[in-house]
Amino acid sequence: MVDESAKNEKTSDNLPRYQQVAAALMADIESGRCPVGSLLKTEYELCDEFKVSRYTVREALRLLFEAGLVSRRRGAGTVVIATKQPPTFNHALDTIDDLVEYANETHIEFSQVTKGSMPTQLAKKFKLPSGKSWICAVGLRYKDLDPRPMCVTNSFVDVRLEGIQKFFDNPPRTIAETIEEEFGVLISRIEQFIEAVALTPEQAKALKAEAGGPGLRIVRQFLDDEGQTVQLTESIYPASRVSVSMSFDRKDFNPQ
Repeated sequence: MVDESAKNEKTSDNLPRYQQVAAALMADIESGRCPVGSLLKTEYELCDEFKVSRYTVREALRLLFEAGLVSRRRGAGTVVIATKQPPTFNHALDTIDDLVEYANETHIEFSQVTKGSMPTQLAKKFKLPSGKSWICAVGLRYKDLDPRPMCVTNSFVDVRLEGIQKFFDNPPRTIAETIEEEFGVLISRIEQFIEAVALTPEQAKALKAEAGGPGLRIVRQFLDDEGQTVQLTESIYPASRVSVSMSFDRKDFNPQ
């Protein structure tokens, strides 16, 4: 359980400080600056380096321990035992329920919710009116135990669903579930587009990844029973942090 003192210690980007400290230490370990067998600095030294409390340092070290990167030996300090990143998240995409399960196994933190238009190329790709107003939300999705974001997500919701904005603050469920349960709009179909991309400097900074590095772009279009788009999400992942799997039944095979 995260100590409240560490949990509440945040910086301007609104991420818990202990996660930022853990991410910095993880980067040192993965880059080889802290090789296997070496000792990390003491808690007091880390407090001084990052200008944080001892509670925050302990929570950061807990994340590293639970990720299998370090061991903590009484009288010996914190020892690096592995340099591999936490396991890649495997994203199964067989059914709509898989998307709900994916959301339940991760959590998203929205930093900005406004009204505006969708990028022209995105609207054109999914045959949506250019210049139409949407409820727009920007956020970062996280997997437990990994202080680095899994992906940066841009979500666009039909402006007719006015009032949904309040559900973007610590959302208890997916946006699609909220649309169905709070507004009575049934999501009957989801269309998906996946492509390889190179991370832009802005995306890389948000994701704590390398600019120009390989990424995966997943766009999902949520349609109601009349075929109208009620939500569209665009998520950008560093390629090393996610994999995508699909399966097809023989009955779905229809060669043309």
